[in-house]
Amino acid sequence: MRAGFKTIDCDRHVVEPVDMWEKYLDPKFQHYNVQMGGRFTLATRIGGVLQNDDSLGSPGSGMAQDPIWRKKFKHGMTHNFEPQAYLEDMDKEGVDIAVCFTGIGLYATWGDDLDPELSAAMCRAYNNWLYDFMSHDPDRLKGVCLLPLQDIELAAQELKRCATELGMVGIFWRPNPHMGRLMSDRAYDPIYAIAEEHGINISVHEGIQNRLPWFPENRINTHFAHHSACHPMEQMAASLAMTSGGVFDRFPKLTVSFLESGAGWLPHWLERLDAQVDNPMLSEGYGGKEKPSEYFRRGQGFVSCEAGEEALPAIQRTLGDSVTMWASDYPHRDAMIDFPRALDILTGVEGVTPDFMKQLLWDNPAKCFNLKV
Repeated sequence: MRAGFKTIDCDRHVVEPVDMWEKYLDPKFQHYNVQMGGRFTLATRIGGVLQNDDSLGSPGSGMAQDPIWRKKFKHGMTHNFEPQAYLEDMDKEGVDIAVCFTGIGLYATWGDDLDPELSAAMCRAYNNWLYDFMSHDPDRLKGVCLLPLQDIELAAQELKRCATELGMVGIFWRPNPHMGRLMSDRAYDPIYAIAEEHGINISVHEGIQNRLPWFPENRINTHFAHHSACHPMEQMAASLAMTSGGVFDRFPKLTVSFLESGAGWLPHWLERLDAQVDNPMLSEGYGGKEKPSEYFRRGQGFVSCEAGEEALPAIQRTLGDSVTMWASDYPHRDAMIDFPRALDILTGVEGVTPDFMKQLLWDNPAKCFNLKV
Protein backbone atom coordinates (compact mmCIF):
# COMPACT_ATOMS: atom_id res chain seq x y z
CA MET A 1 0.00 0.00 0.00
CA ARG A 2 1.17 3.52 -0.78
CA ALA A 3 -0.49 6.88 -0.06
CA GLY A 4 -3.53 5.05 1.30
CA PHE A 5 -4.11 2.98 -1.85
CA LYS A 6 -3.88 -0.78 -2.18
CA THR A 7 -1.85 -1.48 -5.30
CA ILE A 8 -1.63 -4.10 -8.03
CA ASP A 9 1.35 -3.77 -10.36
CA CYS A 10 0.04 -5.09 -13.69
CA ASP A 11 3.44 -5.54 -15.38
CA ARG A 12 6.30 -6.49 -13.08
CA HIS A 13 9.05 -8.58 -14.61
CA VAL A 14 10.83 -11.52 -13.07
CA VAL A 15 14.54 -12.13 -13.64
CA GLU A 16 15.01 -15.75 -14.58
CA PRO A 17 18.05 -17.52 -13.09
CA VAL A 18 20.92 -18.21 -15.43
CA ASP A 19 20.48 -21.98 -15.02
CA MET A 20 16.71 -22.06 -15.59
CA TRP A 21 16.84 -23.89 -18.93
CA GLU A 22 19.34 -26.40 -17.56
CA LYS A 23 17.13 -27.20 -14.57
CA TYR A 24 13.64 -27.00 -16.07
CA LEU A 25 13.84 -27.93 -19.75
CA ASP A 26 12.81 -31.53 -20.47
CA PRO A 27 16.04 -33.57 -20.91
CA LYS A 28 14.71 -34.83 -24.25
CA PHE A 29 15.40 -31.35 -25.63
CA GLN A 30 18.80 -30.73 -24.07
CA HIS A 31 20.52 -31.54 -27.37
CA TYR A 32 19.23 -28.22 -28.70
CA ASN A 33 21.69 -26.54 -26.32
CA VAL A 34 19.28 -23.91 -24.98
CA GLN A 35 21.19 -21.47 -22.77
CA MET A 36 20.65 -18.13 -21.10
CA GLY A 37 22.60 -15.31 -22.74
CA GLY A 38 24.14 -14.38 -19.41
CA ARG A 39 23.30 -13.21 -15.89
CA PHE A 40 20.70 -10.41 -15.74
CA THR A 41 20.14 -10.35 -19.51
CA LEU A 42 16.98 -10.94 -21.55
CA ALA A 43 18.66 -13.12 -24.16
CA THR A 44 18.51 -16.85 -24.91
CA ARG A 45 20.74 -18.80 -27.29
CA ILE A 46 19.63 -21.99 -29.02
CA GLY A 47 22.51 -23.93 -30.49
CA GLY A 48 24.60 -20.80 -30.07
CA VAL A 49 22.14 -18.63 -32.05
CA LEU A 50 20.79 -15.55 -30.28
CA GLN A 51 16.98 -15.48 -30.33
CA ASN A 52 16.71 -11.75 -30.90
CA ASP A 53 18.02 -9.15 -33.30
CA ASP A 54 21.19 -7.77 -31.72
CA SER A 55 21.96 -5.23 -34.45
CA LEU A 56 21.38 -2.39 -31.98
CA GLY A 57 22.86 -4.23 -29.00
CA SER A 58 21.72 -7.28 -27.10
CA PRO A 59 18.53 -6.57 -25.09
CA GLY A 60 19.21 -6.20 -21.40
CA SER A 61 22.92 -6.77 -21.91
CA GLY A 62 23.83 -3.43 -20.40
CA MET A 63 21.55 -3.46 -17.36
CA ALA A 64 23.97 -5.07 -14.94
CA GLN A 65 26.76 -2.76 -16.09
CA ASP A 66 24.73 0.44 -15.74
CA PRO A 67 25.62 2.22 -12.46
CA ILE A 68 22.11 3.66 -11.96
CA TRP A 69 20.49 0.27 -12.50
CA ARG A 70 22.96 -1.40 -10.13
CA LYS A 71 22.28 1.18 -7.44
CA LYS A 72 18.50 1.17 -7.76
CA PHE A 73 18.14 -2.61 -7.85
CA LYS A 74 21.10 -3.50 -5.66
CA HIS A 75 19.00 -5.50 -3.21
CA GLY A 76 17.37 -7.64 -5.88
CA MET A 77 20.58 -8.02 -7.82
CA THR A 78 22.57 -9.04 -4.75
CA HIS A 79 20.05 -11.81 -4.12
CA ASN A 80 19.63 -12.79 -7.81
CA PHE A 81 16.05 -11.46 -7.77
CA GLU A 82 14.94 -14.57 -5.90
CA PRO A 83 11.39 -14.56 -4.51
CA GLN A 84 12.14 -13.18 -1.04
CA ALA A 85 14.16 -10.25 -2.41
CA TYR A 86 11.50 -9.71 -5.08
CA LEU A 87 8.80 -9.47 -2.42
CA GLU A 88 10.96 -7.15 -0.32
CA ASP A 89 11.34 -4.80 -3.30
CA MET A 90 7.55 -4.91 -3.72
CA ASP A 91 7.23 -3.86 -0.08
CA LYS A 92 9.74 -1.06 -0.61
CA GLU A 93 7.70 0.26 -3.54
CA GLY A 94 4.30 -0.21 -1.88
CA VAL A 95 3.06 -2.97 -4.19
CA ASP A 96 0.58 -5.43 -2.67
CA ILE A 97 0.17 -7.78 -5.66
CA ALA A 98 2.38 -8.23 -8.71
CA VAL A 99 1.33 -9.66 -12.07
CA CYS A 100 4.60 -11.34 -13.01
CA PHE A 101 5.86 -11.12 -16.58
CA THR A 102 8.78 -12.88 -18.18
CA GLY A 103 12.08 -11.30 -19.13
CA ILE A 104 13.71 -13.88 -21.39
CA GLY A 105 10.28 -14.78 -22.82
CA LEU A 106 10.26 -11.47 -24.67
CA TYR A 107 12.40 -13.26 -27.26
CA ALA A 108 13.16 -16.89 -26.43
CA THR A 109 10.16 -18.67 -27.98
CA TRP A 110 8.97 -16.29 -30.70
CA GLY A 111 10.99 -17.29 -33.75
CA ASP A 112 8.78 -18.27 -36.69
CA ASP A 113 11.37 -20.92 -37.54
CA LEU A 114 11.55 -22.40 -34.04
CA ASP A 115 10.64 -26.09 -33.84
CA PRO A 116 7.10 -26.09 -32.34
CA GLU A 117 7.92 -29.05 -30.10
CA LEU A 118 10.98 -27.24 -28.74
CA SER A 119 8.96 -24.06 -28.28
CA ALA A 120 6.36 -26.05 -26.33
CA ALA A 121 9.06 -27.61 -24.15
CA MET A 122 10.59 -24.20 -23.46
CA CYS A 123 7.19 -22.74 -22.57
CA ARG A 124 6.49 -25.64 -20.20
CA ALA A 125 9.90 -25.15 -18.60
CA TYR A 126 9.36 -21.44 -18.06
CA ASN A 127 5.80 -21.89 -16.80
CA ASN A 128 6.91 -24.54 -14.32
CA TRP A 129 9.72 -22.29 -13.09
CA LEU A 130 7.30 -19.37 -12.72
CA TYR A 131 4.85 -21.57 -10.80
CA ASP A 132 7.62 -22.47 -8.35
CA PHE A 133 8.56 -18.78 -8.08
CA MET A 134 4.94 -17.78 -7.33
CA SER A 135 4.56 -20.54 -4.75
CA HIS A 136 6.63 -18.48 -2.30
CA ASP A 137 3.60 -16.18 -1.87
CA PRO A 138 0.72 -17.11 -4.20
CA ASP A 139 -1.53 -14.43 -2.73
CA ARG A 140 0.84 -11.69 -3.90
CA LEU A 141 2.51 -13.20 -6.98
CA LYS A 142 0.34 -13.87 -10.05
CA GLY A 143 1.76 -15.37 -13.22
CA VAL A 144 1.53 -14.67 -16.95
CA CYS A 145 2.37 -17.75 -19.00
CA LEU A 146 4.20 -18.37 -22.27
CA LEU A 147 2.58 -20.38 -25.08
CA PRO A 148 4.11 -22.06 -28.16
CA LEU A 149 2.07 -20.13 -30.71
CA GLN A 150 3.89 -21.76 -33.62
CA ASP A 151 1.41 -24.63 -33.13
CA ILE A 152 -2.11 -23.76 -31.98
CA GLU A 153 -2.92 -27.27 -30.73
CA LEU A 154 0.21 -27.38 -28.57
CA ALA A 155 -0.53 -23.85 -27.34
CA ALA A 156 -4.08 -24.83 -26.40
CA GLN A 157 -2.83 -27.84 -24.44
CA GLU A 158 -0.37 -25.71 -22.50
CA LEU A 159 -2.94 -22.99 -21.83
CA LYS A 160 -5.37 -25.51 -20.34
CA ARG A 161 -2.59 -26.76 -18.05
CA CYS A 162 -1.65 -23.23 -17.04
CA ALA A 163 -5.26 -22.35 -16.30
CA THR A 164 -6.27 -25.48 -14.40
CA GLU A 165 -3.01 -26.60 -12.73
CA LEU A 166 -0.71 -23.59 -12.45
CA GLY A 167 -3.14 -20.76 -11.66
CA MET A 168 -1.86 -18.39 -14.35
CA VAL A 169 -3.83 -15.18 -14.89
CA GLY A 170 -2.55 -14.05 -18.30
CA ILE A 171 -0.92 -15.06 -21.58
CA PHE A 172 2.18 -13.15 -22.64
CA TRP A 173 1.46 -12.11 -26.22
CA ARG A 174 3.62 -10.11 -28.57
CA PRO A 175 1.72 -7.60 -30.76
CA ASN A 176 3.93 -8.28 -33.78
CA PRO A 177 2.79 -10.46 -36.69
CA HIS A 178 3.78 -14.04 -35.84
CA MET A 179 3.79 -16.94 -38.30
CA GLY A 180 2.28 -14.45 -40.76
CA ARG A 181 -0.73 -13.92 -38.47
CA LEU A 182 -2.20 -10.78 -36.94
CA MET A 183 -3.81 -11.05 -33.51
CA SER A 184 -7.23 -11.02 -35.19
CA ASP A 185 -6.46 -14.18 -37.19
CA ARG A 186 -9.14 -16.82 -36.61
CA ALA A 187 -6.40 -19.39 -36.16
CA TYR A 188 -6.08 -17.97 -32.64
CA ASP A 189 -9.77 -18.43 -31.83
CA PRO A 190 -9.22 -21.73 -29.94
CA ILE A 191 -6.75 -19.92 -27.66
CA TYR A 192 -9.10 -16.99 -27.14
CA ALA A 193 -11.97 -19.39 -26.38
CA ILE A 194 -9.98 -21.16 -23.65
CA ALA A 195 -8.81 -17.83 -22.25
CA GLU A 196 -12.37 -16.54 -22.14
CA GLU A 197 -13.63 -19.74 -20.49
CA HIS A 198 -11.04 -19.57 -17.71
CA GLY A 199 -10.88 -15.79 -17.27
CA ILE A 200 -7.30 -15.58 -18.57
CA ASN A 201 -6.15 -12.18 -19.84
CA ILE A 202 -4.46 -11.69 -23.22
CA SER A 203 -1.48 -9.60 -22.09
CA VAL A 204 -0.05 -7.75 -25.09
CA HIS A 205 3.54 -6.70 -24.52
CA GLU A 206 6.09 -5.44 -27.06
CA GLY A 207 9.84 -5.76 -26.70
CA ILE A 208 12.60 -4.20 -28.76
CA GLN A 209 15.09 -6.00 -30.97
CA ASN A 210 13.03 -9.04 -31.77
CA ARG A 211 13.12 -11.30 -34.82
CA LEU A 212 9.50 -10.56 -35.72
CA PRO A 213 8.27 -7.73 -37.98
CA TRP A 214 7.89 -4.49 -36.03
CA PHE A 215 6.87 -0.86 -36.46
CA PRO A 216 8.64 1.13 -37.91
CA GLU A 217 11.67 -1.03 -38.69
CA ASN A 218 12.58 0.63 -41.99
CA ARG A 219 12.94 4.07 -40.33
CA ILE A 220 14.97 3.23 -37.24
CA ASN A 221 18.74 3.12 -36.77
CA THR A 222 19.28 3.81 -33.05
CA HIS A 223 18.30 2.14 -29.80
CA PHE A 224 16.68 5.40 -28.66
CA ALA A 225 14.44 5.60 -31.71
CA HIS A 226 13.59 1.89 -31.60
CA HIS A 227 12.56 1.83 -27.96
CA SER A 228 10.65 5.12 -28.23
CA ALA A 229 8.63 4.11 -31.29
CA CYS A 230 8.01 0.38 -31.31
CA HIS A 231 6.10 0.09 -28.04
CA PRO A 232 3.18 2.49 -28.73
CA MET A 233 3.11 1.82 -32.48
CA GLU A 234 2.89 -1.95 -32.05
CA GLN A 235 0.15 -1.54 -29.45
CA MET A 236 -1.79 0.71 -31.80
CA ALA A 237 -1.57 -1.99 -34.46
CA ALA A 238 -2.58 -4.73 -31.99
CA SER A 239 -5.60 -2.80 -30.69
CA LEU A 240 -6.59 -2.07 -34.30
CA ALA A 241 -6.50 -5.78 -35.10
CA MET A 242 -8.50 -6.79 -32.03
CA THR A 243 -11.24 -4.18 -32.55
CA SER A 244 -11.54 -4.15 -36.35
CA GLY A 245 -11.00 -7.89 -36.62
CA GLY A 246 -14.09 -8.73 -34.56
CA VAL A 247 -12.26 -10.58 -31.77
CA PHE A 248 -14.08 -8.73 -29.00
CA ASP A 249 -17.41 -9.61 -30.63
CA ARG A 250 -16.57 -13.29 -31.04
CA PHE A 251 -15.41 -13.46 -27.41
CA PRO A 252 -17.43 -10.87 -25.46
CA LYS A 253 -16.02 -11.89 -22.07
CA LEU A 254 -12.39 -11.89 -23.17
CA THR A 255 -10.14 -9.21 -21.66
CA VAL A 256 -7.04 -7.80 -23.36
CA SER A 257 -4.40 -5.55 -21.81
CA PHE A 258 -2.01 -3.35 -23.79
CA LEU A 259 1.13 -2.91 -21.72
CA GLU A 260 4.45 -1.05 -21.42
CA SER A 261 3.62 1.62 -23.97
CA GLY A 262 2.25 4.35 -21.74
CA ALA A 263 -1.42 5.24 -21.91
CA GLY A 264 -1.44 8.61 -23.66
CA TRP A 265 -1.71 7.13 -27.15
CA LEU A 266 -5.01 5.39 -26.42
CA PRO A 267 -7.58 8.26 -26.34
CA HIS A 268 -6.20 9.78 -29.54
CA TRP A 269 -6.10 6.41 -31.29
CA LEU A 270 -9.62 5.36 -30.30
CA GLU A 271 -11.00 8.78 -31.21
CA ARG A 272 -9.45 8.45 -34.66
CA LEU A 273 -10.70 4.89 -35.14
CA ASP A 274 -14.21 5.87 -34.04
CA ALA A 275 -14.20 8.72 -36.55
CA GLN A 276 -13.16 6.33 -39.32
CA VAL A 277 -16.02 3.99 -38.43
CA ASP A 278 -18.50 6.88 -38.51
CA ASN A 279 -17.45 7.87 -42.04
CA PRO A 280 -19.01 5.57 -44.66
CA MET A 281 -16.24 6.46 -47.12
CA LEU A 282 -13.55 5.33 -44.67
CA SER A 283 -15.08 2.40 -42.79
CA GLU A 284 -14.85 -0.25 -45.50
CA GLY A 285 -13.23 -3.35 -44.03
CA TYR A 286 -14.06 -2.59 -40.41
CA GLY A 287 -15.23 -5.87 -38.90
CA GLY A 288 -16.40 -4.86 -35.44
CA LYS A 289 -20.04 -4.58 -34.40
CA GLU A 290 -19.26 -1.67 -32.06
CA LYS A 291 -17.03 1.36 -32.28
CA PRO A 292 -13.48 0.60 -31.10
CA SER A 293 -13.79 2.76 -27.99
CA GLU A 294 -16.86 0.84 -26.87
CA TYR A 295 -14.87 -2.37 -26.34
CA PHE A 296 -12.68 -0.50 -23.86
CA ARG A 297 -15.59 1.25 -22.16
CA ARG A 298 -17.44 -2.02 -21.67
CA GLY A 299 -14.49 -3.62 -19.87
CA GLN A 300 -12.72 -5.74 -22.48
CA GLY A 301 -9.75 -3.49 -23.24
CA PHE A 302 -7.26 -2.12 -20.69
CA VAL A 303 -4.09 -0.05 -20.97
CA SER A 304 -1.20 0.38 -18.54
CA CYS A 305 0.15 3.78 -17.57
CA GLU A 306 3.49 4.82 -16.14
CA ALA A 307 4.27 7.10 -13.22
CA GLY A 308 3.76 10.79 -13.90
CA GLU A 309 1.69 10.53 -17.08
CA GLU A 310 0.03 13.91 -17.52
CA ALA A 311 -2.53 12.42 -19.93
CA LEU A 312 -4.36 10.54 -17.16
CA PRO A 313 -7.06 13.19 -16.59
CA ALA A 314 -7.74 13.24 -20.35
CA ILE A 315 -8.08 9.46 -20.38
CA GLN A 316 -10.54 9.62 -17.50
CA ARG A 317 -12.53 12.35 -19.25
CA THR A 318 -12.72 10.58 -22.62
CA LEU A 319 -12.82 6.88 -21.71
CA GLY A 320 -13.92 6.83 -18.07
CA ASP A 321 -12.43 5.30 -14.93
CA SER A 322 -12.35 1.64 -15.89
CA VAL A 323 -9.68 1.41 -18.62
CA THR A 324 -6.34 2.37 -17.05
CA MET A 325 -3.96 0.40 -14.80
CA TRP A 326 -0.47 1.08 -13.42
CA ALA A 327 2.64 -0.86 -14.41
CA SER A 328 6.13 -0.49 -12.96
CA ASP A 329 8.17 -2.52 -15.52
CA TYR A 330 10.41 -3.54 -12.58
CA PRO A 331 13.33 -4.16 -12.85
CA HIS A 332 13.86 -3.14 -16.47
CA ARG A 333 15.30 0.14 -17.66
CA ASP A 334 11.93 1.93 -17.85
CA ALA A 335 11.63 1.44 -14.08
CA MET A 336 15.07 2.40 -12.87
CA ILE A 337 14.63 6.19 -12.70
CA ASP A 338 11.41 6.16 -10.63
CA PHE A 339 12.01 3.11 -8.40
CA PRO A 340 11.02 2.96 -5.57
CA ARG A 341 9.06 6.25 -5.75
CA ALA A 342 6.89 5.48 -8.77
CA LEU A 343 3.66 5.36 -6.78
CA ASP A 344 4.47 8.64 -5.03
CA ILE A 345 4.93 10.24 -8.45
CA LEU A 346 1.77 8.64 -9.84
CA THR A 347 -0.49 9.65 -6.95
CA GLY A 348 0.84 13.19 -7.27
CA VAL A 349 -0.34 13.71 -10.87
CA GLU A 350 -2.48 16.85 -10.92
CA GLY A 351 -6.14 16.38 -11.78
CA VAL A 352 -6.40 12.68 -10.89
CA THR A 353 -9.22 12.10 -8.40
CA PRO A 354 -8.91 9.65 -5.49
CA ASP A 355 -11.71 7.52 -6.94
CA PHE A 356 -9.90 7.28 -10.28
CA MET A 357 -6.65 6.43 -8.53
CA LYS A 358 -8.36 3.61 -6.62
CA GLN A 359 -9.73 2.23 -9.88
CA LEU A 360 -6.36 2.55 -11.59
CA LEU A 361 -4.31 0.93 -8.82
CA TRP A 362 -6.67 -1.84 -7.70
CA ASP A 363 -10.12 -2.27 -9.20
CA ASN A 364 -9.15 -2.22 -12.88
CA PRO A 365 -6.21 -4.66 -12.72
CA ALA A 366 -8.24 -6.96 -10.47
CA LYS A 367 -10.98 -7.06 -13.11
CA CYS A 368 -8.56 -7.27 -16.04
CA PHE A 369 -6.72 -10.30 -14.63
CA ASN A 370 -9.75 -11.84 -12.90
CA LEU A 371 -8.08 -11.67 -9.50
CA LYS A 372 -10.15 -12.86 -6.55
CA VAL A 373 -9.16 -10.05 -4.18
